[in-house]
Amino acid sequence: DSIKPDDDSFFVIESLGIVSQFFLASSPGHPMVAFAINNGVGNIRNTVNVMRNNPARNTGPGALKNAFIQLMNGTSDGYIDAGLYRGLSSPRNVTVVG
Repeated sequence: DSIKPDDDSFFVIESLGIVSQFFLASSPGHPMVAFAINNGVGNIRNTVNVMRNNPARNTGPGALKNAFIQLMNGTSDGYIDAGLYRGLSSPRNVTVVG
């Protein structure tokens, strides 16, 4: 599968069953990307010692998984199957393959 012209955002599922941070694409202003950036920045700000940072939880997969949960208004635990998801906190779509 590949990105199609009408995809609002595009993600691959990683082995954990969550959206990947290693390959993604998004149309401008997509809220899931904004959520992920805000989550990562907020987590770093709340880290007492950045030398003891847990990137997988704070800025990588964890921040993106939580962004998906936010987009779905908490109705998902972030562990998903491939498919097309329509955001509940915003009427924007997420295409997931894998």
